[in-house]
Amino acid sequence: MKTQVLSGYQPIKGLKFLAFISLGFVLLYLAFKDRDLSEIFNQLKSANYIWAIPVFFISLFSQIIRTIRWQMLMKPLGYRPGIKNSLYALMCGYLVNYAVPRLGEVTRCALLNKSNNVPFKPLFGTVVTERAIDILCLLILILLVTIFEFSTISGYCYQIIFLPLYSHFLSSLPEITTLLAIGFITIVLLISIFFIFQKKITTNSFYHRMINFFQQILVGIASVSKVEKKWLFTLITITIWATYFLTTYLWFFAFEETKNLTLGAGLFFMVMGSIGKSLPIQGGGMGAYHYLITQAVLLYGVGEVYGNALSIIVHGFQTAFYLVLGGISFFIISLKK
Repeated sequence: MKTQVLSGYQPIKGLKFLAFISLGFVLLYLAFKDRDLSEIFNQLKSANYIWAIPVFFISLFSQIIRTIRWQMLMKPLGYRPGIKNSLYALMCGYLVNYAVPRLGEVTRCALLNKSNNVPFKPLFGTVVTERAIDILCLLILILLVTIFEFSTISGYCYQIIFLPLYSHFLSSLPEITTLLAIGFITIVLLISIFFIFQKKITTNSFYHRMINFFQQILVGIASVSKVEKKWLFTLITITIWATYFLTTYLWFFAFEETKNLTLGAGLFFMVMGSIGKSLPIQGGGMGAYHYLITQAVLLYGVGEVYGNALSIIVHGFQTAFYLVLGGISFFIISLKK
């Protein structure tokens, strides 16, 4: 039975993988469509790469304090793995995420479980907590950007996003209504099936294993309420996002055309980039990141070519940082086995 389930699951995973990597290439094509590639290359050649030095150290500092924050979530569970092993596991997770998005979270938990014997399930719960906190932070930043950069982005978003979506919604209203009705009926049927076969379901061993699995994850999630020095946890979280901002903003100074952009523009670019990287597309949001950054520069009167060059440098540096340090971390962990 298990083999049958897995054999059906693998093709679905494969199709999902192909769908997202295809989306990445489509967005990459749209980002560089009708561009003069030689002009983009010239901009990349003329960029001031001295800014890679502070960006590197800020990025490294960001991962160290992110590791410390993760350890703060583990401490209430009664586990205190060394910062080195935790950092190596974290960087290996980033490395895996570039190949298979979302698998990195599982990988870092599995590695720390093996190196320090920390139970996987509550450990995964702490990672879920981290992700929830980061999503909340991103939503807050989206709100702040909307407030402080409203005059810049409102007109553009109205013409480019709202009107096309609104027109599409009106033309697709019958289909949407049908889908909502199907969704409602499906939910009602699933609830009905559960209650009809409740006894058989709740006495099934697989059901109990799943309940136990999620209970252990909830233990990890609940660790945030037991964190010591909540003020320090909050300060570290704010600092992490400040480093994300700096690793985007400092690259503005690599080009003459972008060095005078405001802090608000830097915040907007960081938010757009974070949205792009959060999509489950291979290569750290490849394509989505480049497309969104290229669109963002238009709001500030900067040519698309500079947006292309900026997106290549920022995304390229981040990719190199995580792949190199992730690879080194994986090598160190392999030596310890």
